[in-house]
Amino acid sequence: MFGKSTASQKLAESLDKSALIEGDDIYHQVVGSYTPAWKEGNHLDTFWKICINTIKTYLEDGYDVIFNYIVTPTQLENIKKEFKNYSVKFVVLLTDEDTLLSRDKERPEDCQMKERCITLLNSFKNNNFDKENILDTTNLTIDETIGIIENDNRFYVSNYNIIDGKYRYTYNKLVRDKIPEEINREPGRKSTYKILDNKEYLEELNKKVLEEANEFIEENSIEELGDLMEVLNAIMKLKNYKPENLNKIMKSKSDKKGSFNDKIYLEYVDEDKRNIEEEKELNKKFRK
Repeated sequence: MFGKSTASQKLAESLDKSALIEGDDIYHQVVGSYTPAWKEGNHLDTFWKICINTIKTYLEDGYDVIFNYIVTPTQLENIKKEFKNYSVKFVVLLTDEDTLLSRDKERPEDCQMKERCITLLNSFKNNNFDKENILDTTNLTIDETIGIIENDNRFYVSNYNIIDGKYRYTYNKLVRDKIPEEINREPGRKSTYKILDNKEYLEELNKKVLEEANEFIEENSIEELGDLMEVLNAIMKLKNYKPENLNKIMKSKSDKKGSFNDKIYLEYVDEDKRNIEEEKELNKKFRK
Protein backbone atom coordinates (compact mmCIF):
# COMPACT_ATOMS: atom_id res chain seq x y z
CA MET A 1 0.00 0.00 0.00
CA PHE A 2 1.46 3.40 -0.96
CA GLY A 3 0.50 7.04 -1.46
CA LYS A 4 1.54 9.86 -3.76
CA SER A 5 4.48 10.87 -1.54
CA THR A 6 5.95 7.36 -1.66
CA ALA A 7 5.37 7.20 -5.42
CA SER A 8 7.00 10.61 -5.91
CA GLN A 9 10.07 9.54 -3.91
CA LYS A 10 10.37 6.30 -5.87
CA LEU A 11 10.00 8.12 -9.19
CA ALA A 12 12.67 10.67 -8.26
CA GLU A 13 15.05 7.87 -7.24
CA SER A 14 14.60 6.21 -10.64
CA LEU A 15 15.98 9.26 -12.49
CA ASP A 16 19.67 10.02 -13.02
CA LYS A 17 19.53 13.69 -11.97
CA SER A 18 16.36 14.64 -10.16
CA ALA A 19 14.86 16.92 -7.53
CA LEU A 20 11.78 16.07 -5.48
CA ILE A 21 9.72 19.02 -4.30
CA GLU A 22 7.13 18.15 -1.69
CA GLY A 23 4.50 20.87 -1.81
CA ASP A 24 3.37 20.20 1.76
CA ASP A 25 6.88 20.92 3.05
CA ILE A 26 6.91 24.30 1.32
CA TYR A 27 3.39 25.20 2.42
CA HIS A 28 4.27 24.42 6.05
CA GLN A 29 7.27 26.77 6.00
CA VAL A 30 4.88 29.54 7.05
CA VAL A 31 4.62 29.64 10.84
CA GLY A 32 3.12 32.93 12.00
CA SER A 33 -0.42 33.36 10.61
CA TYR A 34 -0.39 29.82 9.21
CA THR A 35 -3.76 28.88 7.72
CA PRO A 36 -4.59 25.45 6.22
CA ALA A 37 -4.71 25.48 2.42
CA TRP A 38 -8.42 24.64 2.30
CA LYS A 39 -9.43 27.55 4.55
CA GLU A 40 -10.02 31.22 3.75
CA GLY A 41 -6.98 33.42 4.37
CA ASN A 42 -4.51 30.75 3.24
CA HIS A 43 -1.15 31.62 1.68
CA LEU A 44 -1.51 29.61 -1.55
CA ASP A 45 -0.56 32.59 -3.74
CA THR A 46 2.79 32.90 -1.97
CA PHE A 47 3.17 29.13 -1.97
CA TRP A 48 2.75 28.85 -5.74
CA LYS A 49 5.23 31.66 -6.40
CA ILE A 50 7.84 29.82 -4.36
CA CYS A 51 7.08 26.48 -6.03
CA ILE A 52 7.24 27.87 -9.57
CA ASN A 53 10.54 29.65 -8.92
CA THR A 54 12.05 26.60 -7.21
CA ILE A 55 11.05 24.32 -10.07
CA LYS A 56 12.51 26.78 -12.59
CA THR A 57 15.82 26.89 -10.74
CA TYR A 58 16.20 23.11 -10.79
CA LEU A 59 15.16 22.85 -14.45
CA GLU A 60 17.61 25.55 -15.49
CA ASP A 61 20.39 23.58 -13.75
CA GLY A 62 19.52 20.41 -15.66
CA TYR A 63 17.44 18.50 -13.11
CA ASP A 64 14.29 16.51 -13.78
CA VAL A 65 11.74 17.77 -11.26
CA ILE A 66 9.09 15.75 -9.46
CA PHE A 67 6.52 18.07 -7.86
CA ASN A 68 4.07 16.49 -5.44
CA TYR A 69 1.02 18.50 -4.45
CA ILE A 70 -2.71 18.81 -5.04
CA VAL A 71 -3.23 20.70 -8.31
CA THR A 72 -6.51 22.18 -9.55
CA PRO A 73 -7.34 22.66 -13.25
CA THR A 74 -6.67 26.40 -12.90
CA GLN A 75 -3.26 25.76 -11.36
CA LEU A 76 -2.51 23.21 -14.06
CA GLU A 77 -3.16 25.83 -16.75
CA ASN A 78 -0.73 28.17 -15.02
CA ILE A 79 1.90 25.41 -14.82
CA LYS A 80 1.48 24.80 -18.55
CA LYS A 81 2.07 28.51 -19.26
CA GLU A 82 5.06 28.80 -16.92
CA PHE A 83 6.77 25.71 -18.34
CA LYS A 84 5.63 25.82 -21.96
CA ASN A 85 9.19 25.23 -23.15
CA TYR A 86 9.55 22.03 -21.11
CA SER A 87 8.03 18.57 -21.35
CA VAL A 88 5.56 18.22 -18.49
CA LYS A 89 3.77 15.10 -17.33
CA PHE A 90 0.72 15.55 -15.10
CA VAL A 91 -0.51 12.49 -13.23
CA VAL A 92 -3.52 12.34 -10.92
CA LEU A 93 -3.13 9.30 -8.67
CA LEU A 94 -6.53 8.02 -7.56
CA THR A 95 -7.64 5.00 -5.58
CA ASP A 96 -10.87 3.75 -3.99
CA GLU A 97 -12.19 5.17 -0.72
CA ASP A 98 -11.24 2.21 1.48
CA THR A 99 -7.64 2.20 0.25
CA LEU A 100 -7.42 5.97 0.63
CA LEU A 101 -8.58 5.87 4.26
CA SER A 102 -6.24 2.95 5.03
CA ARG A 103 -3.28 4.90 3.64
CA ASP A 104 -4.30 7.96 5.65
CA LYS A 105 -4.27 5.96 8.91
CA GLU A 106 -0.61 5.08 8.28
CA ARG A 107 0.33 8.74 8.62
CA PRO A 108 1.20 10.39 11.97
CA GLU A 109 -1.97 11.43 13.82
CA ASP A 110 -1.40 15.16 13.31
CA CYS A 111 -0.98 14.64 9.54
CA GLN A 112 -4.07 12.52 8.98
CA MET A 113 -6.80 14.02 6.79
CA LYS A 114 -9.46 11.47 7.79
CA GLU A 115 -12.85 12.13 6.18
CA ARG A 116 -11.42 15.06 4.26
CA CYS A 117 -9.66 12.42 2.12
CA ILE A 118 -13.05 11.43 0.72
CA THR A 119 -14.07 15.05 0.23
CA LEU A 120 -10.86 15.66 -1.69
CA LEU A 121 -11.28 12.49 -3.72
CA ASN A 122 -14.78 13.53 -4.77
CA SER A 123 -13.51 17.04 -5.54
CA PHE A 124 -10.91 15.61 -7.90
CA LYS A 125 -13.50 13.45 -9.60
CA ASN A 126 -15.65 16.56 -10.14
CA ASN A 127 -12.76 18.62 -11.53
CA ASN A 128 -13.14 17.03 -14.96
CA PHE A 129 -9.44 16.37 -15.44
CA ASP A 130 -8.57 14.82 -18.77
CA LYS A 131 -9.02 11.08 -18.28
CA GLU A 132 -5.64 10.58 -19.96
CA ASN A 133 -3.98 12.15 -16.90
CA ILE A 134 -5.71 9.92 -14.33
CA LEU A 135 -4.05 6.77 -13.01
CA ASP A 136 -6.02 4.43 -10.75
CA THR A 137 -3.48 2.79 -8.45
CA THR A 138 -5.93 0.67 -6.44
CA ASN A 139 -4.69 -2.62 -7.90
CA LEU A 140 -1.16 -1.55 -8.84
CA THR A 141 2.13 -2.09 -7.06
CA ILE A 142 4.40 0.90 -6.64
CA ASP A 143 6.83 -0.47 -9.24
CA GLU A 144 3.99 -0.92 -11.73
CA THR A 145 2.83 2.63 -11.03
CA ILE A 146 6.29 4.12 -11.59
CA GLY A 147 6.73 2.12 -14.78
CA ILE A 148 3.46 3.43 -16.19
CA ILE A 149 4.28 7.04 -15.30
CA GLU A 150 7.73 6.81 -16.87
CA ASN A 151 6.73 5.05 -20.08
CA ASP A 152 3.19 6.16 -20.91
CA ASN A 153 3.08 9.32 -23.06
CA ARG A 154 -0.59 9.94 -22.30
CA PHE A 155 0.41 11.89 -19.19
CA TYR A 156 2.07 14.70 -21.15
CA VAL A 157 -0.05 17.81 -20.63
CA SER A 158 -1.76 19.06 -23.77
CA ASN A 159 -0.97 22.45 -25.23
CA TYR A 160 -4.11 22.57 -27.31
CA ASN A 161 -7.76 23.56 -27.17
CA ILE A 162 -10.50 22.01 -29.28
CA ILE A 163 -12.17 24.75 -31.36
CA ASP A 164 -14.91 23.79 -33.83
CA GLY A 165 -13.68 20.22 -33.85
CA LYS A 166 -10.06 21.24 -34.55
CA TYR A 167 -7.06 20.83 -32.26
CA ARG A 168 -5.70 24.36 -31.83
CA TYR A 169 -2.06 24.66 -30.73
CA THR A 170 -1.24 28.19 -29.61
CA TYR A 171 2.31 29.46 -30.10
CA ASN A 172 2.18 33.28 -29.87
CA LYS A 173 5.80 33.64 -30.91
CA LEU A 174 7.90 35.14 -33.69
CA VAL A 175 8.76 32.58 -36.37
CA ARG A 176 10.79 32.53 -39.57
CA ASP A 177 9.10 34.01 -42.63
CA LYS A 178 8.35 30.74 -44.41
CA ILE A 179 7.01 28.76 -41.44
CA PRO A 180 3.28 29.52 -42.04
CA GLU A 181 3.67 28.57 -45.72
CA GLU A 182 5.29 25.26 -44.74
CA ILE A 183 2.53 24.50 -42.24
CA ASN A 184 -0.25 25.27 -44.73
CA ARG A 185 1.24 22.88 -47.28
CA GLU A 186 0.77 19.96 -44.89
CA PRO A 187 -2.61 18.16 -45.12
CA GLY A 188 -4.87 18.81 -42.16
CA ARG A 189 -2.90 21.81 -40.88
CA LYS A 190 -3.68 25.53 -41.21
CA SER A 191 -1.79 28.36 -39.56
CA THR A 192 -3.15 31.72 -38.47
CA TYR A 193 -0.75 34.61 -38.04
CA LYS A 194 -0.54 38.40 -37.99
CA ILE A 195 2.04 40.98 -39.04
CA LEU A 196 3.57 42.86 -36.12
CA ASP A 197 4.18 46.59 -36.01
CA ASN A 198 7.77 47.70 -35.38
CA LYS A 199 7.31 48.09 -31.63
CA GLU A 200 5.85 44.58 -31.27
CA TYR A 201 8.47 43.23 -33.67
CA LEU A 202 11.36 44.53 -31.55
CA GLU A 203 9.78 43.14 -28.39
CA GLU A 204 9.49 39.70 -29.96
CA LEU A 205 13.01 39.87 -31.40
CA ASN A 206 14.32 40.60 -27.90
CA LYS A 207 12.53 37.49 -26.61
CA LYS A 208 13.92 35.53 -29.53
CA VAL A 209 17.48 36.55 -28.66
CA LEU A 210 17.09 34.95 -25.22
CA GLU A 211 15.41 31.86 -26.69
CA GLU A 212 18.12 31.28 -29.29
CA ALA A 213 20.93 32.12 -26.86
CA ASN A 214 19.59 29.52 -24.41
CA GLU A 215 19.33 26.94 -27.19
CA PHE A 216 22.92 27.65 -28.20
CA ILE A 217 24.05 27.28 -24.59
CA GLU A 218 22.30 23.91 -24.43
CA GLU A 219 23.67 22.52 -27.69
CA ASN A 220 26.73 24.65 -28.54
CA SER A 221 26.18 23.83 -32.22
CA ILE A 222 26.93 25.94 -35.28
CA GLU A 223 23.26 25.56 -36.29
CA GLU A 224 22.05 27.20 -33.07
CA LEU A 225 24.71 29.89 -33.39
CA GLY A 226 23.39 30.56 -36.90
CA ASP A 227 19.86 30.94 -35.51
CA LEU A 228 21.10 33.45 -32.96
CA MET A 229 22.97 35.42 -35.61
CA GLU A 230 19.82 35.46 -37.77
CA VAL A 231 17.89 37.16 -34.96
CA LEU A 232 20.69 39.66 -34.33
CA ASN A 233 20.80 40.49 -38.04
CA ALA A 234 17.03 41.11 -37.97
CA ILE A 235 17.50 43.54 -35.07
CA MET A 236 20.26 45.34 -36.96
CA LYS A 237 18.01 45.70 -40.00
CA LEU A 238 15.07 46.95 -37.92
CA LYS A 239 17.25 49.47 -36.04
CA ASN A 240 19.02 50.45 -39.27
CA TYR A 241 22.40 49.58 -37.81
CA LYS A 242 25.08 49.41 -40.52
CA PRO A 243 27.59 46.51 -40.36
CA GLU A 244 30.48 48.92 -40.91
CA ASN A 245 29.36 51.06 -37.95
CA LEU A 246 28.99 47.99 -35.77
CA ASN A 247 32.47 46.79 -36.75
CA LYS A 248 33.87 50.24 -35.96
CA ILE A 249 32.30 50.20 -32.47
CA MET A 250 33.54 46.66 -31.85
CA LYS A 251 37.08 47.58 -32.93
CA SER A 252 37.09 50.69 -30.76
CA LYS A 253 36.05 48.73 -27.67
CA SER A 254 38.48 45.94 -28.51
CA ASP A 255 41.36 48.39 -28.87
CA LYS A 256 40.46 49.99 -25.54
CA LYS A 257 39.50 46.97 -23.41
CA GLY A 258 40.53 43.94 -25.43
CA SER A 259 38.46 41.04 -26.76
CA PHE A 260 37.65 37.67 -25.21
CA ASN A 261 40.48 35.71 -26.78
CA ASP A 262 42.75 35.28 -23.75
CA LYS A 263 40.17 33.34 -21.66
CA ILE A 264 40.56 35.72 -18.71
CA TYR A 265 38.10 35.02 -15.84
CA LEU A 266 37.96 37.87 -13.29
CA GLU A 267 37.53 36.44 -9.80
CA TYR A 268 37.47 39.49 -7.54
CA VAL A 269 38.87 43.00 -6.98
CA ASP A 270 40.15 44.38 -3.64
CA GLU A 271 39.59 48.12 -3.18
CA ASP A 272 40.65 50.55 -0.45
CA LYS A 273 37.26 52.29 -0.48
CA ARG A 274 33.67 51.23 -1.05
CA ASN A 275 32.78 51.56 -4.75
CA ILE A 276 29.05 52.32 -5.07
CA GLU A 277 29.12 52.50 -8.86
CA GLU A 278 30.72 49.08 -9.11
CA GLU A 279 28.15 47.67 -6.69
CA LYS A 280 25.40 48.91 -8.98
CA GLU A 281 27.08 47.17 -11.91
CA LEU A 282 27.47 43.93 -9.96
CA ASN A 283 23.78 44.00 -9.01
CA LYS A 284 22.56 44.26 -12.60
CA LYS A 285 20.34 41.31 -13.51
CA PHE A 286 22.41 39.97 -16.38
CA ARG A 287 25.70 40.08 -14.47
CA LYS A 288 24.59 37.69 -11.75
